[in-house]
Amino acid sequence: MKSPEGSYKDLVMNEFLPAFVTKFIVDQEPKKFHQINPFLNVGTIYVYSFSYLRWPGILLMFFYFIALINLYYLLIRKSDTYKVTGMAILFNMIIFANFHNTIAYSASSLQLIYPVLFSMVSFLLNQRKLRGSTGEPLPEAATPV
Repeated sequence: MKSPEGSYKDLVMNEFLPAFVTKFIVDQEPKKFHQINPFLNVGTIYVYSFSYLRWPGILLMFFYFIALINLYYLLIRKSDTYKVTGMAILFNMIIFANFHNTIAYSASSLQLIYPVLFSMVSFLLNQRKLRGSTGEPLPEAATPV
């Protein structure tokens, strides 16, 4: 059996973090993986994790992906306006993880930020509107939109 080709740092920097974060920190070269047949073989989210650390890399990627999904759900669940959009983007990332690591791919991971950001801005604007010009604090029953 071949030895791992990387370290935990390589795994975290190249697979766990989106490319728009790591492209300024790490010099990335396109990593190759061995395919049985280049026409039919699909790498999935685990292919590069396996090449970095073998089975521990696959397990770390699995638990990281599950934690990321649950954390995103906790962030977006109270937003009535942006919950459906955020969950649709998240589900697309989960489905496309069968073909490629969509966490490290910037075009899809960056889209997850918008529903959370818009939800926070909407909540802050609604709080400001409810307070009005008096500047009184909101009652405890007020919840985010």
